[in-house]
Amino acid sequence: MPGGVVVWVVQEAIVAGSETGTSSRQRLCFKALGFNLHDTIVLAKKGTRSPSPVRYGPPPELALVLSKGMPRYVNLIKDRRNLRAGEIGEFTTRSKAGRLKPIVRKVIPPWRVRSCIWEYNLGFNHTTCDRDAFQHPALMAEPTAEDFIISFSKPGDLVFDPMMGAGTTCKMALLNSRRFFGTEIHRPYYELAVKRMRVAEAEHRRRLDESWAYRPTARR
Repeated sequence: MPGGVVVWVVQEAIVAGSETGTSSRQRLCFKALGFNLHDTIVLAKKGTRSPSPVRYGPPPELALVLSKGMPRYVNLIKDRRNLRAGEIGEFTTRSKAGRLKPIVRKVIPPWRVRSCIWEYNLGFNHTTCDRDAFQHPALMAEPTAEDFIISFSKPGDLVFDPMMGAGTTCKMALLNSRRFFGTEIHRPYYELAVKRMRVAEAEHRRRLDESWAYRPTARR
């Protein structure tokens, strides 16, 4: 739909000593289909080691942020601390013609937008706290799914995962007050996702009850 966003995660494989080029072919394919390649995020995993004596590490995992036209909602995450927060800074920008615009003086905010490289710890208590979820061999970290959901949707929007696996995307959509819809053809993963979503629904209700309890009108 116009303004809709697709987040497509891909990682190169190494075949016969060479990267396959899969991500490059997929980028061009999405462009040919009419998608706007809005952004590319590198998903960096902290603590990973390369067993290869000839490479600096495994190929990066990329998240292609695709959209039909311009995304209708963007909420960039600001989690990098500004060391000069509170000071008056001087800023310049360039016009499309390359000319410098007049200097603007303004207060430097405490936080700035994160870069296009997102780093995550992996393992229990990082990827997820759900022990059962590790029955799935390729879990997406919950913070990764959550960051994309809050970046490109607002509360009440619909988040769809066509290959939901263990249900991580649907879980984080629910816990962030989004509607969710997921499909999975592998029955063991489907049953795992249903189990996790039942726990997530209970957690969501608990959070709603707590937020309601702290409203002034709820204590009258």
